[in-house]
Amino acid sequence: MFFDVKIKRLEETLEKDISEVYLFDAVNWTEAEKRTFETMEDLSFKNFKIQSIKKANIIEVFAYDSGEYWFKIGAEMIVIDEDTRKESKVKENYLLMADDIQQALTRIKESVDYSVAPYVVLSVAFANITEVYPYNKDIQIQTVKNYTN
Repeated sequence: MFFDVKIKRLEETLEKDISEVYLFDAVNWTEAEKRTFETMEDLSFKNFKIQSIKKANIIEVFAYDSGEYWFKIGAEMIVIDEDTRKESKVKENYLLMADDIQQALTRIKESVDYSVAPYVVLSVAFANITEVYPYNKDIQIQTVKNYTN
């Protein structure tokens, strides 16, 4: 489960407060809060305050070797119930790294092509996320490598 954690911290070089959003893969709100404090300590941010913690509606994160920004991709998949044979639409959100919207569209196609269910991209939006932290900080988010574009 992913959590958006918004913090406000004093940027000493600018002498002003800045707000940042971090995405943590955590079991619950308490763990997300604990990991936020640990991460801010690791980053040597002493003067900060957690403004909010909320569950992020993200199903999967795709990190790439290159990509300046995080984009939130809304997609709709068509699934068929095997028992009733009824078709239904399931909306899911993904987060991925890219340099621009066009590259984000190319990368989401490449990243979800493993799915046997047909899908349609409904939206692509810039995600104001500073950094993404996986559940186990010793394991990096699986990075998609060898992207040639």
